[in-house]
Amino acid sequence: MSAQKKNTKKTNKAKTKSAPKTAPKVESPVKCCDCQCGCNSHHNSGVYVLIASLVAVLIVLVMACAVNVGVNSSTSKYAVYKGKFLSESTGETKDESNITILSAGAVIDMIMANKTGFLIIGQENCLGCDAFARRVGNAVESTDNIYRYNLKLEADKDDKRAINLLGLGDDTPDFLYISEGEVYDRIDDVKSVDDLNTFLTKYGITLKTTE
Repeated sequence: MSAQKKNTKKTNKAKTKSAPKTAPKVESPVKCCDCQCGCNSHHNSGVYVLIASLVAVLIVLVMACAVNVGVNSSTSKYAVYKGKFLSESTGETKDESNITILSAGAVIDMIMANKTGFLIIGQENCLGCDAFARRVGNAVESTDNIYRYNLKLEADKDDKRAINLLGLGDDTPDFLYISEGEVYDRIDDVKSVDDLNTFLTKYGITLKTTE
């Protein structure tokens, strides 16, 4: 081999050894928050979490309200005057005809507790109302299921509520038949004994026999 060829090989080897190696290009990770691409998977995830949280809170509130309404509907209607009608209807306060006198609270309680009975509506210091109550008392064998409520001259909160529940007008006396907490029938300002007797017997009240 000639000296020229040996020199050429050495030169080629030197060139090969001296050529720098190029490192592979490594791209730095790009954070989605740093880019302007609007990546849906990142930006929408926060919205979904917020919506899910709001829905969960709303469900909890609705369930709490439902439970509260259920409790109130089953208790509050009768809780205000619970037992008042029962205590007063034992006859601790009676008029001269042996008819039990109820307060406004007891009347409300009678309605709310779904009781049944007759209710004479009069007014305080009303001679005509007293006369009507005597007529009822004289006509029946027993006054156990007959009650009397006298409106006050100056109606208070309970009187106004009782008046509203009973649907009372300005004229008294009234005679109501209450069935399971509802005003089922009534006669107003009764002057006829026959009408009164018909009303009483229609709902099972036994009249006194006349000889």
